[in-house]
Amino acid sequence: MKTGWIKSLMIVAGVCLASGGSVASLASQTGAQLEERLPDTPPAEGQTLLKWVDPPVLTYTIPEDRRGDLSSCANDFEYDLLSVAATCWPVLEALKLYTRADYAFNEPTGDKLENMRATIGYANATLELIGKPEYPLEEFLRSKALERKLGAHEKLGQWEAALATSKDWLETLRGDLMRGDDFSRAFAHTRHGDALLRLGRSQDARDDLEVAIKLFDGIDGDKVGWPLSNYSENVIKDALRKGDLDYAEHTIDRYLEFVREEPRGLRFGIHDHLDLKLYLVAARGDREQALALIEERMERRSNRPQRCSGLGVLFPAVLAPLRRDKDVTAALKAHGCGEEDFAQMENAANRGLRGFKDELILPYREATKDSEDAKGSQR
Repeated sequence: MKTGWIKSLMIVAGVCLASGGSVASLASQTGAQLEERLPDTPPAEGQTLLKWVDPPVLTYTIPEDRRGDLSSCANDFEYDLLSVAATCWPVLEALKLYTRADYAFNEPTGDKLENMRATIGYANATLELIGKPEYPLEEFLRSKALERKLGAHEKLGQWEAALATSKDWLETLRGDLMRGDDFSRAFAHTRHGDALLRLGRSQDARDDLEVAIKLFDGIDGDKVGWPLSNYSENVIKDALRKGDLDYAEHTIDRYLEFVREEPRGLRFGIHDHLDLKLYLVAARGDREQALALIEERMERRSNRPQRCSGLGVLFPAVLAPLRRDKDVTAALKAHGCGEEDFAQMENAANRGLRGFKDELILPYREATKDSEDAKGSQR
């Protein structure tokens, strides 16, 4: 038996049963008969996740004489999904198809691309069955099916289809049957923007970001920073690669203005946006502002063991245009930056800012002006 494979399958199964992306964790006590539980015995070699867990919802049924009772279908609380499915026939049938889509998407065995195509097939079947939702949890399952379908298109690199699906997902999340969920909307906007950027539609992505950023002012504004920080960073990097520095800096400053006011722990993306600001400041040769931003960045990482690097790949490479400035060098050394970090700056000057897979993230921009102290000075 390949124990590594079994361990991988059990980890994936645990994620499916525990995550918000799966329906298993949504059971209430009255829907306990539909709860999914990991079997006591390990899976057989090659056994699929679906076959191993054998979700009870797939074999559960409602007697024909009780299928006309739709009194529980009006429930609009997603955490009651399983208890509603136990008595509401339309929700149960949609849930069965969505469950297959969910498991196909998370399946660790077999051909990965075939699993994604199967996900799309089951998601489409779910959407066709639901049609125009009549009940709140049908609308919820429509949203979840679109999310899984979008993920499959992304993994297959089908960006036109991903764009259409993300648009449909956003429209569904604006529905009036379920309670508003700005957190899900923020993720949907982020992935919609990613598809736009991959298709070269930068202006459309910027326009959509303007819509998404308003979620910060909503009732869940303190929760949407996680997805929207990624969206903002992606659009900014695209602008920087295209040389639209004014737009990039405006977008950076706007995000920093918001997130600096958030409590510690909710400042999603602050380090990455500070690094992008440093990229622009260094390219202008603005040593004084660079020093101030370095201090802010390091102060916000004061409780981290790796204060110089360790989060992402941009810092301190973004300071490459100022790598010869003695004050910038001294500030970095004072905060624990070593030879490896300075080598990263040198590499960025020669090859641009690179990711973990050596992909080009941002081009190197030589400082447009040098401070007098930087000229000719060395570390």
